[in-house]
Amino acid sequence: PAIHFLGPVMFQQHLQPIEPKLLRWLNEMIEVNGTLIYISLGSIGVLTSEQSTKLIDAFRILIDQSTQSSSPTYVLWARGNTLKT
Repeated sequence: PAIHFLGPVMFQQHLQPIEPKLLRWLNEMIEVNGTLIYISLGSIGVLTSEQSTKLIDAFRILIDQSTQSSSPTYVLWARGNTLKT
């Protein structure tokens, strides 16, 4: 699959193991030939409420449009110490 890294890259030895629930979700996404958009602003990235809303609205449009194709789009957004799908 095509993977594009934007910004700093974490080295494998610093990564925490993927939680089983998240790993199952990722594997299901692969099975349906989905596209994943991963967003992480790091530990110092801060968005205003308006910026967050605009991003969420844009992701919803992408997701809605992808439901009409054979390749659904998924968004995984790391916010602080949590991952939201």
